[in-house]
Amino acid sequence: MMKTQDLEQVLDIVGKTKLDDKQRRFIDHWLVNFPTDELIGRKPENIAGWLVDLALQSSIKEPHLRVYNPTIEREGWQANNSIITLNWPDLPFLVDTLRIALDTHGIEVRMLHSHVSQSESPRCFMYVEVGRRERVDEIEVITESLRVAISTVESVVDAFPAIIDKVESVSNAHKAKDARTYEFLEWLRREHFIFLGYSRWQDCSITDCLGVTTTLTEESDDDLTNRNILAEGESIAFTKSSSRSLVHRHVYSDYVVVRDAGDPSIEHRFLGLFTSSTYHESPQNIPVIREKVDYVLDRVKVPTTSHDGKVLRQLLSNYPTDEFFHATPEELYTGVNRALRLQERPIVRVVIRRGRMGRFVSCIVYVPRERYTTELRKNIQRFLCDELDAVDSEFNTFFSGSNHARVRFILRTTSADSRDIDLAWLENTILDMCREWPDRLRDTLCETLGDEQGSRLASLYQGAFPAAYREDYDTRFAAQDIVTIDKVAMDQSLAVHFYRSVVDESEHARFRVFRFDAPLELSDVLPKFENLGLRVIGERPYEVERRDQEMIWLHDFYIRVTGVSNEDIDSR
Repeated sequence: MMKTQDLEQVLDIVGKTKLDDKQRRFIDHWLVNFPTDELIGRKPENIAGWLVDLALQSSIKEPHLRVYNPTIEREGWQANNSIITLNWPDLPFLVDTLRIALDTHGIEVRMLHSHVSQSESPRCFMYVEVGRRERVDEIEVITESLRVAISTVESVVDAFPAIIDKVESVSNAHKAKDARTYEFLEWLRREHFIFLGYSRWQDCSITDCLGVTTTLTEESDDDLTNRNILAEGESIAFTKSSSRSLVHRHVYSDYVVVRDAGDPSIEHRFLGLFTSSTYHESPQNIPVIREKVDYVLDRVKVPTTSHDGKVLRQLLSNYPTDEFFHATPEELYTGVNRALRLQERPIVRVVIRRGRMGRFVSCIVYVPRERYTTELRKNIQRFLCDELDAVDSEFNTFFSGSNHARVRFILRTTSADSRDIDLAWLENTILDMCREWPDRLRDTLCETLGDEQGSRLASLYQGAFPAAYREDYDTRFAAQDIVTIDKVAMDQSLAVHFYRSVVDESEHARFRVFRFDAPLELSDVLPKFENLGLRVIGERPYEVERRDQEMIWLHDFYIRVTGVSNEDIDSR
């Protein structure tokens, strides 16, 4: 935390400026919740400078946005970062939306603090530091992206009353005819959905729109503009937008689609984001969704008081909320049943569901909790994206008291491909990803040398190979090395291996030396290579320490050879 005397020095500098009382009170309010530890190491005069600068801008009556690089000559202070200041009428989601705008342009936010004035007309003040931009055109790009973001928020806020009127109108029209749809819409508008837009569709043509839907292009939701979303006989449905929300949360927005109560050719499409309260609410309290839950409970058929019944209830309470909205009852049953059958076993389960419009694929992956790492999640994500031709993806990880970690991937695919997916192969591939290098080495040794000798060597060499070796070599190569290392350790000798890798160029080869107890000295080795007409390009040393404390050094030399064929190398 910033030292008291340093802060006092800053305030002393501020006190000597010509700020009025209102501007000084602004600084006092600004500092109440400011993380002063972020100011450690900065010069007091620079801190005082931006506080004074911000206070002066707080007096501007009109909405004000500025992106700049302060200088001693112009502002009287300087900073290593580029500065963004905002003085704007307060709007819902404004801070989150501006952060999204910066993130989508690859602009690193290094400090962000906001303050809302308590008055009849609250104003939002923001101070942001981003990675420095020197060029004028870069500053202009940031400024314009923030102005567009603010304009988007304003359009959503301005349209909100009219969208709510649409919800009420559509809801009331269903009250007497379709209690199910009426109850859901009433639930939806009780702060369970952030309405970003509305559109009225008839015969695949838009006839009315509000909020962000006024700026949607055919390209942004192209697969929703040329066909109906609702299937025959459906009165309400859910799907995802092809575009990520630029307001509040940068995720794929949700469509709640309702058939008109009077004209079945009309679809009312409400675009937005489910609120956080929705994700914490029991699915059995949500109209329409509770029917799917009842279907699952009826299909699984386990006594509610039994162990499986309690596990099922817990599983349903923690199941991804989006799945209750977007999955059909049968798809939901399949996913829940596969998760229920895990039975705490150290196995992998994958649940795949395609979105109704074919643009998204939901992949729920259960992996043994003790194996879960960020690296594993990234590997699985890349693997699924490759296999399902995804152009974008997002994920959510959930940990409970069970033996499994659950990761839900949402993949945005290139096309509505409905080809069959081999779940067993996917699960086996991901299970292999979960298994660590030592586990795979044990299997390789047992496979190549038999269970008895393989298990003995796996135990002896457990933890023997350093991380660099594990990154450079797969377990099949390591199994061959272990045979050589074991002989070197037994004889307390030295072994060499001259070979050419399939990835080596014709003039390159490898020369590996296994030595007991002590490493080679390069000053001793290099002259010997030179005498043989070989030039060493690089060397990778590895220290292998077995569980019996025996030490073997492996040196892998990358050398240049001339006029030596693969046959000559093999013969040596």
